[in-house]
Amino acid sequence: MERLDQGYLRDLVKRAGTSGNAFAELYAATCQRQYAYILYMLKDPDQAAQALKEVYVYALHHMAAVPHEDLFLPWISRVSRRVCMDYLHDYHLGENSVFHKTQLLNLPLSESQVLLMKYGQGISEDEIGDILNLSRRTIRKMIKAGKKHLGSSAEGKDAVRASRTPGELDHPKASQILSEIFDEAGQKPNTIPLEALNSYAVYRKERFSLQRGILAGAMVLFVLLPMLFILPRFDVEALEKGERGLPVYSIRMKSVLPVGKVTARLRSHSLPVYEAGRGHYTVEPTRNGELSLTVSLVNRQSRNEVCTVNDVDAKSPELVSSDIRTDSVLLTVRDEGIGVSWHGIYAADASGVIHYPISFDAEQGTVLFEYPSENWDVYIPDYIGNTLHLAMTFH
Repeated sequence: MERLDQGYLRDLVKRAGTSGNAFAELYAATCQRQYAYILYMLKDPDQAAQALKEVYVYALHHMAAVPHEDLFLPWISRVSRRVCMDYLHDYHLGENSVFHKTQLLNLPLSESQVLLMKYGQGISEDEIGDILNLSRRTIRKMIKAGKKHLGSSAEGKDAVRASRTPGELDHPKASQILSEIFDEAGQKPNTIPLEALNSYAVYRKERFSLQRGILAGAMVLFVLLPMLFILPRFDVEALEKGERGLPVYSIRMKSVLPVGKVTARLRSHSLPVYEAGRGHYTVEPTRNGELSLTVSLVNRQSRNEVCTVNDVDAKSPELVSSDIRTDSVLLTVRDEGIGVSWHGIYAADASGVIHYPISFDAEQGTVLFEYPSENWDVYIPDYIGNTLHLAMTFH
């Protein structure tokens, strides 16, 4: 897939909430890579087409929820992941996989998404970068951060390599799905046919000639001795919270020289830094504290900024009540922060055997387990890893 021009997408995202044609063009520019990702997850073309429709119906209703115009592709990919996980609530990475689903769900969404694609579906790093419109360096950083959080390596024979073939929607099917999206959303459809919008593809491609010009100019500046002592100049801005309720910090470069490295640390822990566009990076802290951001240029000059993060949900879900029945146990829980991760709930017995709930009701806030024959430890997480641990004792 061709790299997409960030300025082109930014303009479409601004207009897509009020213009059916702009939304249709945004769909035409991004639906193939979302369909390929969903097909990798679900393996079934019919299910993948249905899931793709659900993703863009949600997007059409929630364009105002996109945290920033430059973050549309990561945002829509997270929506795709969440829809796929609803289809695959019983999905696991295989008996020999080093990653368990509950471990992945406790990771930041971006890390779990990339690990699942690489080790669950066997997608190469280059293909993951094409799907998410991210550089290979950024993908490697996300994989490294996810493996570090899990505390184990995913390399070797234990990684699952699923057979796969690239998936692509044909134009009639893509056009039919777009029509159904507008119907289900109750919005006015596009007046420009999808075939015509697809012909705009030349405008979506990244402007490589501009990149080459900037690189050539940077090299000329780099050979000049005074330029070796230029310090990084950048602005740090706290954007509106993302879909999971996490704050998003934007780093926009103002220096002439290219960026060599951008790092972020919080409480002595490294955080992944995502490249959202040319000279634009984002960080999503998962806990409160002092966030240290360091930018280094290719001339090895660096600058550090420290921000105070104090609006991350740090509270675990809480138990409201428990109802012990003849053959089951009903727990009522709630979370006043970003919400309970219902698919991540599980229990472990004394032997370490994992037991999943019989059912749960997110609206009522209840989860139902079978009545155990021995003591259980029950784990109820929220979407960023704050976990309620219950020790259930039975006689």
